[in-house]
This record gives sequence, C-alpha cells and structure tokens, in this order.
Amino acid sequence: MPATAGPLPPGTQIQLMPLAQQAHHPSLPPAAGGLPATAAELMGGWTGPVFDEAAQILSQAAAHDPAAQVLNAILPRPASPAQMTPALLFFIAAVQSGDMPGWMGEKAVNILRRDGARGVEALGRMVRDFSGLSKMQTEPLSQDWRGMAIPMLVQGEIQKIHLYYRHQGGEREEDREESKERSTRFIFDLNLSRMGDVQLDGLMKGTRFDLILRTHTPFSHTMQAVMRRKYLDVLEAGNLGGDLAFQTRKDQFVKVDIRQAAMQTSV
Repeated sequence: MPATAGPLPPGTQIQLMPLAQQAHHPSLPPAAGGLPATAAELMGGWTGPVFDEAAQILSQAAAHDPAAQVLNAILPRPASPAQMTPALLFFIAAVQSGDMPGWMGEKAVNILRRDGARGVEALGRMVRDFSGLSKMQTEPLSQDWRGMAIPMLVQGEIQKIHLYYRHQGGEREEDREESKERSTRFIFDLNLSRMGDVQLDGLMKGTRFDLILRTHTPFSHTMQAVMRRKYLDVLEAGNLGGDLAFQTRKDQFVKVDIRQAAMQTSV
C-alpha cells in the first residue's frame, strides 16, 4: 500500500509547481485511446466514472486481498478532515510526477491487471486520465491558470472537485517592482448535494491568506460570524493574517475558460 502523509501543522505553506512529465511506467497498459484525456473531459462534470470503475473491481477483490482497499485509504474524504489535506497533496504530487503506481500502489495495479480485460481496460482509462492531468500541469488552460480534477470519496461515491491555480508576480521585472512577494491564487469548485455549486477562492501572499467563499444560497449573518471567527483562529495559530469573505451573486463566481486549452490540444 502506498505511503500516506499525516496531518500538516497549522501554518504550513503549500506551493504547487508544474513538473516535467515522467516516462510511461512499464507495469501500466497504454492510455485508453492512445492519447491523454483532454482538459474539457477532465474538468467537465462532477462524477468520476474512471475511478469508480477501478474502485468496483478493487472492492470485489478486497474480500481476498486487503491491498485492494487502497482507494478507500488514499482518496480525499471530506468526512475525515484530518485525512483530507494530506490525501489531496498526495494525489497532486502523484499527478505532477506522473506516478500513478506510486499513488495507487503496485499491488492495486496488479490486482486490476489480473482481473482480465475489464481490469486492464479500467487501468488504461486511469492512465489516460492521469496522463491528461499531468499534461495540464505544464500547459496552462488560459491566462496562466493550471487545472486539476481531484477525485474525492463522498458518502461512498467518487466525485470530483476542480482545482485551478496560478502564481502571480515575482517573475517579471514589472511584477517585482510592484511587489517583492510572489502570490498564489487558487480556486476550488465543488458541487454539493445540499448547497449546489460552491467555490473557494484563495490568495496566499507572504504571511497573508485571504479566502472568499461563494455560494448561491447565503449563510445567515450569525453563521458567517462563526465561520469567520474559526477561520481567523486557524490563521492565528499558524502565525498568518487574512480574512474570510462571502459572496452569493452568480456573476461573482470565477469561471476559468478551458476552451482555449481544448483548441490548442486539437491543433
């Protein structure tokens, strides 16, 4: 079973950097269809059929081999906050390095291969998705935004959240004149059964971490005050400053245009 990380200390700063894509792993079949999945495929919809298919095969094998339960252990789970952040980072690191066997574990890969045509096909689809996700780390979608679709285990079902991020400032001369500190902006798009579309828009700059929570249904003033207080307490524990804001208008949701990336891929 692959190694997993423990909870991160408060105030830990995380930086996402694109890495060179690794060579194809010899234990994996070719990507289904021969080409990586496109950005439009990966960043569209909220379900994860590719991971679901592999999870079903592994679940059936779990009665005979405990290693087959690996997806339940490594997929981020909102119901387990202490596990969720390390699991997210573990998946992101695997995508950036192109190391799917390192994420799933060789035993799980072998279980899928031994399942026959169905397992090999499921593995090939996962290779296709992983290849597409890795490619997206080196090819911006639009306006320097990079993206990633992250599988999550929610009430026994595998769903996707969409992550977009970009680094701002600190590279070009004109940026350095405005600010010596490089900032990172990220956007998490989620679709929740009770709340619908939810967007987390964060900006990390030096020791300041500002976050905007966007929902279509507004929180009460009391709930906003409670959430802001808890957020500020977490920042204070990590020696960080910042604030939590709330927005509900439809036009305030940030939409990253992936059509440009789709056109570049098809050329």
